[in-house]
Formats: sequence, C-alpha cells, structure tokens
Amino acid sequence: MLEKARDAFSPGSLGQSRSFYALGDIYKYVLYDFDKAEVNYEQALSIQQRVDPSDIKNLTRLYYNLATANRSQHDYETAISWCLKAVGGCIAMKDDEFLERAYSIVGNIYRDSHEFDSAVVYYKKGVEVNKKLNKGKDNVTLAGLYGGWGETNYLQGDLDEARNKLGYAVSIYRKAKNVDKSIYFHTVRLLGQIEIDNGDPESALPFLNSASAIRKEMNLEKGGPASALYKNFGDYNFAMEKRSIALEYFQKALQATTTEQLGDDGNPKNIDEVEFKDFAYDALLAKAALLTGQDALDCYSIAEKLMIASRSELDTEDAKWNYIDANYRLYESIFNVISQLENTDESQLFHYMESSKSKSLSDALQEAELRKGLGRSDTLIARLRDLRQRSLSLQHQIDEKNESAIRDQLITNSQQISVIEAGINTKYPSYIKTRYENASVPIDALKEKVTALDAVFAEYFWGDHNVYVLVVSPDTVNFYKLDGLAPNYEDEISRYVALFSARANQYSRLAVREFSGLSRLLYHDFVEPFQQQLTGRKRLIIVPDGPLMQIPFETLVTKEGDSYNNLPYLLNDHVVSYAFSASHLLANRTLPKANPSLLAFGFTGGAAERSPNELKPEIAGSETELIALSNKFPDGTFLYGAGVTEKNFKEKAAGYDLLHLAVHGRGDAGEDYSATLYFRDQEGPEDGRLYWYELYNMNLRASLAVLSSCESGIGKTYRGEGMLSMANAFTFAGCGNIVMGLWKVDDQVSVKLMDTFYSELLDGMAIDEALAIAKRTYLASADQISANPKLWGSLVAYGEAPILRADEIPTSWVVMAITLLVVAIILLVIKTRKK
Repeated sequence: MLEKARDAFSPGSLGQSRSFYALGDIYKYVLYDFDKAEVNYEQALSIQQRVDPSDIKNLTRLYYNLATANRSQHDYETAISWCLKAVGGCIAMKDDEFLERAYSIVGNIYRDSHEFDSAVVYYKKGVEVNKKLNKGKDNVTLAGLYGGWGETNYLQGDLDEARNKLGYAVSIYRKAKNVDKSIYFHTVRLLGQIEIDNGDPESALPFLNSASAIRKEMNLEKGGPASALYKNFGDYNFAMEKRSIALEYFQKALQATTTEQLGDDGNPKNIDEVEFKDFAYDALLAKAALLTGQDALDCYSIAEKLMIASRSELDTEDAKWNYIDANYRLYESIFNVISQLENTDESQLFHYMESSKSKSLSDALQEAELRKGLGRSDTLIARLRDLRQRSLSLQHQIDEKNESAIRDQLITNSQQISVIEAGINTKYPSYIKTRYENASVPIDALKEKVTALDAVFAEYFWGDHNVYVLVVSPDTVNFYKLDGLAPNYEDEISRYVALFSARANQYSRLAVREFSGLSRLLYHDFVEPFQQQLTGRKRLIIVPDGPLMQIPFETLVTKEGDSYNNLPYLLNDHVVSYAFSASHLLANRTLPKANPSLLAFGFTGGAAERSPNELKPEIAGSETELIALSNKFPDGTFLYGAGVTEKNFKEKAAGYDLLHLAVHGRGDAGEDYSATLYFRDQEGPEDGRLYWYELYNMNLRASLAVLSSCESGIGKTYRGEGMLSMANAFTFAGCGNIVMGLWKVDDQVSVKLMDTFYSELLDGMAIDEALAIAKRTYLASADQISANPKLWGSLVAYGEAPILRADEIPTSWVVMAITLLVVAIILLVIKTRKK
C-alpha cells in the first residue's frame, strides 16, 4: 500500500519523501529489515534536502532514524555520524526533549561498539538535559538513560553498578504510564541476566517472569527480543542444573529467529532464512555449551556461518574488524571441542584455524582473483577500493576540532560504497557475496607446499584461556592444545620483547642468562610440543597470533647459556619464515622478469639534510646500505636526502619489482591507525607520514618489499585480523613477500645483513633462506657482545619465494657449475684409466 502511495506522488516531491519515510519505519520497526529501512530513509532525506532544506525538524528525525538503522546493522561509525547530526539539529531547534533521546542513542551506539567511556559521557549528558527539563523528577526518558548506562556497566563487568542503575530504571517504569514496553522488557530481562551471571539464579527468576509477562502483552512469539528472553530462561535452567529444560529453551530461542522450521538436529537448515542472525548466533553458542563432540561442533559451524553472513553486511573495514574481534570467542570454543574429539577431521580443523585468521586479507586475496577475471581497468571495482581506503583515512582524521565535518564526509562515503556495491552486483552478479564467502584453501594444497619446501607449518590461535597450534608437516597433521598459556604468558612475552627494544646493548652474563632463560621458556611451551615433527626439516613456517606476532621465533633457544654467540638458536637448525595465513602462503605470485628493478629510499643525505622533524634524524647507516645495494642493482633507482618523500614513493612504487625502504617507522600495538613510515615532505600534497591505510588501495607489482625500519611489523591488533602493521598493508597493496623490522634496527648491523641478504637473493636463494644465511653469516663473525639478538633478530621474512626464476640465476654460477662438472668428469676419466 505504501509503495503504491509512494509511486502515486510526483517523483522528488515532499509527498514521496514522506512515503519513503513511512516505508523506512515499516521495514525497521515491523519487518526488521534494516538495510531496506536505511535505503528508504536515505531516499526520503535526499528529497527533503533538495526540496526543503530549511525543515530542520524533519531532517533531524531522518538523521536519527538513519542512526538507529545503521546501529542495527552494526555499522557504528556511520550510526554515530548520523546521530551527531541529529544532536546538532536538536540543539539548533532548541528541542531538549529530542536532544536527550539523541544523547541516549549516541550512548547506545558507543556502548554497542564497546567504546564504554564514550558511552558514559553521552548518557551523563542525557541525564543532565533530562534533569533540567524535568526539574529532577523521575520520568521514562530518564529510565531509558539509566538503563543504557547500566547496560554499559554490565558489559564492563561492574555487576553491582549495573544492578543499581537498571534497578532504578525498572522502578521508574513500574510507576510510569505510557511506557515503551519494548525498552521496559529489555531492562527487566537484563536484570535477570545479571543475577544469573552473578551466581544468584533464584533472584533472576522474578525478573525473567516479569519480562515474560510483558512479552505476552506485546504478543512477541518471534523476533530478537523473544529469542533473547528464551535464551535467558535457558541460562537460568542451566545454572539450576536443569540441562534438559535449558536445552528446550535454547531451541525456542533458535526457532524465534526464523520462520522456517528447524532441522532434525534442532538447528537452522538455511541461514539465509534466519532473520535475526545475532540472536540465533547467541542461542547456538548457548546450545553448544550443553552438548559435546560433533553435536556441539555442528552448532558452532552454523554459528560461524551466521557470523560471517553478518560481517558481510557491514560496509566499512573497521566495522568488520570490530565485529569479528567481539565474536572471536567462537573459535576458541570450536578448538576446545575439537581437542576433545578422538577422531579429528583434519580438513575441518584446518578450515576453522584458517577462518580465524586475517579475514580482511583473505577477502583481498579473493578479490584480487576476481579482478583478474573481471579486468583490472573496471572503474566500479577501482572506485570501490578508493572508497574503502577513504573510509579508513577519514576515521583516522577524526578529532574534537573537525569531528562534525569529517563525519559528514564519512556518511557520504558510506552511501557511495552502498551505491557502488549495488552497481557491481548488477554488473557482476554475486561479486560481493563471492568476495565474502568463508572459503579457505584445501589442506592438501598446504601439504603439497610443505613437502616441496621440506617445511613444517605451524599456525597458532591465541584464545582467552588456551593457545592452540595446528602443525602440518609432509608426513603428519597434528593439533595441540597448550593449556593455560594464554592468560599466563602475556607478561613473559612482554618481558622478552622489552629485551629487544631496550636502547642500550650492554653485555653481562646475567643479561644473557635472563635472555636465554626467557627464550628457552618460550621455546619449551610454543615450539617443543611439535619438536618431533620439526626434527630434520629445513624450514619452519609460522602463522603467529596474539602476542606471538611480536616474537622472532628464530631467536628462541633450545638450551640456556651465558654467551650470546654460543646459544643454540632455532635459526641454527631451521630457516624460519612467517605468513599471515595459509591463504597468504599459498596465494599465486608472479615472479618478476629477469633483472628485477629496484626502488630504494634512504633516510640520509648528510648532516645538512636532516629530517624536518627533530624526532626523526637521519639514519646514518642507510647511505652505506643504499651504496652497497647500488653495486648489486646498477640500474636501480636510489633516493637520498630531499628525494626521500612520500610523494615520490606514491608516484614511483607501483613501477618496480623490489622496494627497499631504509626509513623511520612507528607502530603501537594498542593504538588505532598507528603504523606509519616517515618521509621528508615539508610542503605539497603529502605530510611525510605514510599511514598503513594509505597503502590499502595502491596497486604494487613488487614481489618483495624490504622495510628496513623500526617497528614496521607492529600495529593495532584485532583478533581475527592480526596486526594492522605496515607489513600487512604492503600485502594488501599486492606485494607478496615482506621483510620487516619488529623493533628498532641497528644501522650498522642492518648494512651487513642487507649486503649478504641481497647477494643471496641474486644468486637465486629464496627470501626466507637468504635472510637466514645473512643472520648466520653475521653471527659467525660476531663476538659475545655484537651477537646480542636485539641487533640481528629484528628483521623477519613474511614469505619464502625467490625473487628470480631458476633460469635467471646469474651466468657466473652457470659457468662455475659447468667448470665443476668438467673437472669431475676429467677426474673420473683419469681414475678409470688408472684402473
């Protein structure tokens, strides 16, 4: 009916705008189709802005509704952006009643995105406006603000404060008239959940019964709220040790999320028919906790599919990272069940381990393959990549001074992403769906790879309670549960990393003992469990996770000692390399043609060419490093001094096979968007700071990037994504192999390592082995002071491919091989004649 009314109005008229608005409400509040609600609200807004932009009231209502629609889709940054526009509209209208609601929604969005401190700020603002309006008297809006505030306290783990604020909210609702029953229902239900979590299920029952009575008044048999309450009753019965009744309620919770009948196993048969995916996800996790073995794993498998489907509906990359990070516990539950099974399906195990890693990078690799079939010049796909990169760039720019303007740009950018994705799906059906399908490489392909490399592949998972590692060798596939290591080892790893990042290189037997003791401890717990598989193998390929991403495994020792140059490092026995995931390891890479081209930057140029930033002085050894490189690559491009600019990098990098950056870098594992490389730009379009997200949309052909800078391997960690460092930024941009520094690289040692490293590369050696030989060569001539791993251990290799094909190995080697062969034949002939 509304669609007919919409079409009856003149296109672009206010009447049509109101019809779009009403349709948005239907989709949002009745059909719970938030994507279509958003589309209709945006159509209404577009007309309203064009026809009557002075109607602040209608505009503000649309901003508010768009905020709530985006919140329901987990697109929190866009939701906040819309809601802050609504706040601005309320202030302009001097409408304090609407303003307190807007503050409440901003608080809710920040709470949902786990930015709890920001949520509390806006709840407090809402309470202040409310008390001014109502002269301190209780009212239902105040109850809503305290309800949101209490829920934030609950998510922060402060159950007592949560109970107090939610209890106050409920007391207001009970006395008030014209209460929004859905909010009242949610608040009472949550109070019941708090009592269950607090270990007092009997106190929870009255609240759950009250919520049930409200549910019946609202005639809620289906939908998210009904599912949540059924799950609460299941949790109550589980706490009361009534497992069969609990299971019945979890089944009701699942059924409430879909109109389709559940399968014989009590699970959804088709996730596309599940309308309330997040609630179904929670119900499946609760049900799985009651089951064991394959039955539990089946629940987790469907939960994972729901999680991936929900993630695919998000527009921005950071929304995807935060969503997976918040739901990462699913994989630990999966691995815990698998570790208890007598017979493990290795393909299924590998699927889950691989799915828990670098999802955005896996998407990018899939997209790269899709682009090959669609054509690199496709303007829609290129535009989509531009918009994604811009979204990340804008979020980095948000601060108190420019927040409003930047958020307006974020909104526009998000709308453009939706339009482009729709256009791509029209032109290339199911492109977006294919990009986000939870596909992983087959384990047989990995087995072939490790066999060819004579390698052992170890992929780690760092959970809240335990660490798990999947180990694939040419002969066996093993899965290890490293009990209790996750909560206990973060301090040890931090201490280990601190030894490498310390400024001074002071030698003492006590210092060596401290290092070797920690190193041996880490080796014992994280490598020794699969020592038997590793024995006799040439390579160890690591996919690290959590704090392990900061450890150079080649520095681990098998035995303690008191001299750095005599310790039995893992480096001595194995070539150690790293990968972001098995998909990254197995991705097809094209080697450059003969005589690979090199672009190198050196943050140097003499005392007169110091950095404009006093904190970033010249790197004394980088000039020597580049001079040595110029002898190996006489046709290379080498930039020093004032030429070391971000502008030059962006203009030139895409045209080279090898990239070498001896520049300053920075990364912070606890800070968003921190991974940065520093250049010399003082004026012009660039600021001399190359942030990792700026590489996101570059198309690099380089087979290798050497980031001979400090902290290029460090960045903010998201569970399910890994570290967002400069290293994986280069990988996103198309560079298949990376050599990077985990902490400050010693200038002089770097020169020695790089000289040997490139010599080995040009002799046809693989990247990881060339770096291993460079380190071994350095150690062979180092004394007990200069052998300190903090000097040589920083550089690690993500990749094991050579940069030259076998037919490109220098002719000097071919001549030598032929000479040796001729000598061997002559000796054999002489020996034969003597007989």
